[in-house]
Amino acid sequence: MAWSTIFANLASGNQPLSLLDAMFSQVAQMVAIPCTASGVNALSLSPATNAPTIAAYQDFSAFRFQAPSTTTGAVSAGFSGLATLPVYLSDGATQAGTGAMTANLEYVLVFVQSLNSGTGGFILEAAAVPAIPAVAGSAFTNLYIVNNTGTPNSEVNVSYDELVMNNTSGGAVRATNQSFTINCGTTGANGLDAGALAASTWYYVFGISNGTTAAGLMSTSSTAPTMPSGYTFKKRLGAWLTNSSSQLYQISQRGNLAQIVLGTNPANSTVNSSGAIGTYSLTSPVLATISLANVPPTAKAALVAASCSWKSGSQSAVIIAPNANWGGSNNGPEGSNGNVFPDSYNQAGASFSAWMLLETAQQIVGTGSNSGFALSVIAWEDNLG
Repeated sequence: MAWSTIFANLASGNQPLSLLDAMFSQVAQMVAIPCTASGVNALSLSPATNAPTIAAYQDFSAFRFQAPSTTTGAVSAGFSGLATLPVYLSDGATQAGTGAMTANLEYVLVFVQSLNSGTGGFILEAAAVPAIPAVAGSAFTNLYIVNNTGTPNSEVNVSYDELVMNNTSGGAVRATNQSFTINCGTTGANGLDAGALAASTWYYVFGISNGTTAAGLMSTSSTAPTMPSGYTFKKRLGAWLTNSSSQLYQISQRGNLAQIVLGTNPANSTVNSSGAIGTYSLTSPVLATISLANVPPTAKAALVAASCSWKSGSQSAVIIAPNANWGGSNNGPEGSNGNVFPDSYNQAGASFSAWMLLETAQQIVGTGSNSGFALSVIAWEDNLG
């Protein structure tokens, strides 16, 4: 556009100050006006202190601001009392929606008259790019979950350096340096998603966000917790078991590795199987199923410990393996088929441990020849993605 006034061409003498006002208005149409913004999806933009303003939108009118919240639906915007218009992505056809703007990041809206069937709208431009973008499927950094020291039976403490949470529309939000307590005596954010703690039940720990505020949640669902109002982003972080008295077991988790903490709950190892099971044979063992109920269904591996002389019982020969195909005719540790068996032991007073991938959820197989056999879970690796 041409300048409304060329000052060098003005006649000598005093000129009206309105010429300066007209020039300032024209300059305002040519810069990205710094604004403050409010709202989530319907943004209200106001010029920042000492920033210029305009009386009407024109092509290339631009407005710069920090997003007050992460968007959760179709986005529109209006500047200082002017019309609220739809906001489009760079293709000029797709309206910006959930996750198009991230809280506290900087954006520019540019007015284009031809958009919205000639009624006008805005093109969204990112004015700043986060150092680490929130990408669907990203995980966590330095995750730590443990029972609360004061109230370990009903509360867990959660902390992490970084966590990316996703919503069902594929949007993502990133939270950093968080530390909070989930109280299972309450419902909603930083509590249970519904009801009260039940006995002998797995509860799943989630990080959640409403786009600006990060919190925690525990649910009996590993995939679809009932989300508190306004919270749409989530990421599963772990799993916690209750005992027969509806109290949380004491567990310590770092990253995706979790370990049972002996103390008061439980006071001793939780035994998954004991006494003679299966048919022990060094050449052709018959391997029985061993249920690992104190490993979450979401676990992909477990550290199991087996004893040959549990509770001073008769010395037991022990074999454990991932699946029953390790047993059978001549498949034993000394069988002619030549299997190198995962774990086989027979010594008074001995205990041994081994990590195993769980080929079937919450299950391995094994044999114990006498009452001295027992098997317990020490730790597990959760499948957190």
